[in-house]
Amino acid sequence: MPGGHAADLLGAPSAATQRLVDHGSAPADTGPQKICAARSRSLREHVPGLLTAAGAPSVAATAPA
Repeated sequence: MPGGHAADLLGAPSAATQRLVDHGSAPADTGPQKICAARSRSLREHVPGLLTAAGAPSVAATAPA
């Protein structure tokens, strides 16, 4: 994004719920749910630690320069 800002695709309940629907993780008729956004953000926060614990290289180490 312009200015080096990142878009949080899980920031709003409607966006988080839509991402779950788009990826087959929620029924198509699911309305915006705050819990979808909260759980998705929580999962995103924990994934790097889980990958590190499993011996995967860090995201920073594998990111293109």
